[in-house]
Amino acid sequence: AKIGPAAIPAFVQALKNDNNEVRAVTVQALVKLGAAAKPAIPALVETLQDTESPIRQRAASALTNCGAGAAPALMEALGNPAFKNRVALVRILGDIDGTPPHLTSQLIPFLSDRNAELRLAAIKALARKGASAVPAVLLALSSESPSARIAAVGILGDIGPEDPAEIPALIKVLKDPDASVRASAAHALGKMRSAAAEAAPALREAAKDPDRDVAARALEALTNVTVTLTGEKST
Repeated sequence: AKIGPAAIPAFVQALKNDNNEVRAVTVQALVKLGAAAKPAIPALVETLQDTESPIRQRAASALTNCGAGAAPALMEALGNPAFKNRVALVRILGDIDGTPPHLTSQLIPFLSDRNAELRLAAIKALARKGASAVPAVLLALSSESPSARIAAVGILGDIGPEDPAEIPALIKVLKDPDASVRASAAHALGKMRSAAAEAAPALREAAKDPDRDVAARALEALTNVTVTLTGEKST
């Protein structure tokens, strides 16, 4: 018999069962329900903290299937420092389309989190949001944390030249007091190729940076920017 939404209250109850197999079968049934599993969203968010990894993974799949409807509950849980699996919350929110615009601001603080896995999840999630994440990511360039600034620069490089404020902001970062941040900025500009043509003078200057890595990255970026620019002019 086909499982329908009418069974969801029983499924929600079964997710609390002490038997691992019962919970595993239940969450798999919710995965199969797809978007129809939306009434179970709060219970599925709680299941992300299950003791069994396969059950947590299936709960994540079920929540992703629910789409944007799952975002409010996921974001609420993300705001709870005691939640045991915030990495999963961030990953799911990154995968879901149509999330609220303020999600990007909520993700920014995780760029400097002590948990490396959580930092990486936030970086990937913000990059997936594309142009909508740019304003929040630009603000992160002013973070006191060098790791957050590096992450923000990397995200802008991955997103590409989607916002006219990006390239002037990255040019400014070429003067960052931290050499790793400066090198990351040069690399990001290089990835934007001819769209970053206005950065050429700043990259030439950065190629004289006393830090070898910064100088090398700037020179490489300058090559990418000017070669693609020349190539476009000659076609």
